[in-house]
Amino acid sequence: MAVNKFADLSREEYLSILKHQSSSRPQLKAKIHRPSLEKPDLPNATDWRNEGAVTRVKDQGSCGSCWAFSVTGTLESFYYLRHKEKGLVEFSEQQLLDCDLVNDACNGGEEAPAMEYFVNYGIEREDAYPYVGARGTCQYNESAVYAKLENYIQIEPGDEETLLTVVGFLGPTSVALEASGLAFYSQGIYTSSQCSQTTTNHAVLAVGYDVDEETGLDYWIIKNSWGADWGEDGYFRIRRGENECAIAMDSVYPSFGIE
Repeated sequence: MAVNKFADLSREEYLSILKHQSSSRPQLKAKIHRPSLEKPDLPNATDWRNEGAVTRVKDQGSCGSCWAFSVTGTLESFYYLRHKEKGLVEFSEQQLLDCDLVNDACNGGEEAPAMEYFVNYGIEREDAYPYVGARGTCQYNESAVYAKLENYIQIEPGDEETLLTVVGFLGPTSVALEASGLAFYSQGIYTSSQCSQTTTNHAVLAVGYDVDEETGLDYWIIKNSWGADWGEDGYFRIRRGENECAIAMDSVYPSFGIE
């Protein structure tokens, strides 16, 4: 832990940016698939950044829009892995803030309904619909749609083994955690005896996993949306295999049908 840009915020101010909503709404069952994934040769370690499949670290600012960044993060990576010839493309969080009326922009949201929005309307690029960090009038332009999402898959809550398989084999995956104690993270593998193992309040992106040689701890590699000046160049590591801070309770990723 270390003093950082959150040090001048009150506890209430910090918590106000943790606006991921745990899955309390009825699930969108028409779009849920829970395949049984075999993992005979699961890699001992995976880091999709080494494959060039992860976009830059972004900054949500004071807006509680982590859910939107988590969704675009997994879509950006899966799109790249399917269309490498196009290079990395950044998708628009602002489109979700303005146009996804199921979620509540800076006041919070959930990843599955955001995925549902993109299934219905398609995805615009970041440079076509740039981020401003506040809800505005929807500027959706069908002719500017760059990619279309066919479907998405939700992992059974708490199933960290399947989450490991998805991240290991398929790509970076949208996850959430209980991040009330994460503000002053600086480096290392985050563990906490204080956080919840059942409820979440912050959405992020799992881009890989490994084992720490010094401590023997298994850990996740997580991309955050608090800027590259936070944590380990915008990333953090968190203990893996114990559902640490509910990291496996709310996970979703796109099917390969993203064009």
